Amino acid sequence: MNRAATFALAGVVIIAGGAYLLYPEEPFVHPLPLIEGDTVASWDFAGAYTGNEELVAKAQAEIARLKKGGDEYTPYIYLVSIANQYELMGDGAYVYEYLGRAAALAPDTGLAWYNLGVLMERLHAYRTALVAYQSAAFVQELTQYVERFEEFKSQHPELAS
Repeated sequence: MNRAATFALAGVVIIAGGAYLLYPEEPFVHPLPLIEGDTVASWDFAGAYTGNEELVAKAQAEIARLKKGGDEYTPYIYLVSIANQYELMGDGAYVYEYLGRAAALAPDTGLAWYNLGVLMERLHAYRTALVAYQSAAFVQELTQYVERFEEFKSQHPELAS
């Protein structure tokens, strides 16, 4: 993806995030739609808590607590934390939704973008993973994000254009 495409993506993300915040009754538009050519066969995967009823119940209780919000953390952190609980249970669709909500809320923060890259890579949506990793590295030039983006590109040279 060239620099102009990156700026275009950033613009779309900012507009989508702002629209969601200004008009919460409108349907949520995910800031990272699947890139053409990518498909997800199943959004479910083996999470760390998969198959353990006690741990799944713990994650569900934590999600309920986090959804109430509060003053302890920012809304961004609550959204990423909810996504993390769904990740533990292996529910990729909800991980995708809540990370998307976090990315829309704070498009200039790399954590949600990076985690979206990890999720899309896990789901074999490699073009989308590339965009997510690139977004993380672009909006917040942390070493971890930049190195993972470069490493992912080198692992998938067929995606370079």
